[in-house]
Amino acid sequence: MKRRANEIDGIIGENLRFYRVMRKMTQEKLGRAVGLSFQQIQKYEKALSRIAVSTLLDISKALNIPMVLFWTDRRGR
Repeated sequence: MKRRANEIDGIIGENLRFYRVMRKMTQEKLGRAVGLSFQQIQKYEKALSRIAVSTLLDISKALNIPMVLFWTDRRGR
């Protein structure tokens, strides 16, 4: 059975993409920085895969942003 993304998965994915682009980092470069493929970064950004907290911590360090920003709904939903 295929898992559906929930709202928080979508928010985290959107924020991941937003902050990665803000830092002018490609999916490939971010993936290398945290030991993942660019395809996995794509899956996270599209909320097709859930991100483990330890991986999110690694990503926040690579992007040099506080981890809490991933949960912030920037669109005010």
